[in-house]
Amino acid sequence: MRSMAMGVFLGAVFVVVASGWFQPVLSPNQVHAQIPTSIGSAPRAGSELIAFSEAGEGGRQIILIDPRTRIMGVYHVDGLEGKIQLRSVRNLFWDLHIEDFNGAKPSPGEVRAMVETR
Repeated sequence: MRSMAMGVFLGAVFVVVASGWFQPVLSPNQVHAQIPTSIGSAPRAGSELIAFSEAGEGGRQIILIDPRTRIMGVYHVDGLEGKIQLRSVRNLFWDLHIEDFNGAKPSPGEVRAMVETR
């Protein structure tokens, strides 16, 4: 009876630990930053940075996006020396107000005109 209770207890502990600490398995070519994730010290909605990372020529490219300020930064991390270099920063606010840019036909305006004529 005692061994059965101990087995049930250990099984329950295993289930709790496995469900609370399970992390997705990464392939050998992935790093944690390649999975869209929010990072930051303050767990407020919309205030965390979004980080992406991908292997590039001679190192890695890291993209950080601040959804609150709508600013994006791109960094290059040298594969040999580990030096970090800022490559680009852009405020996306006005970009996201453009209705059509470098898109294929029909444009959103043309589709709207076709729908409104019906």
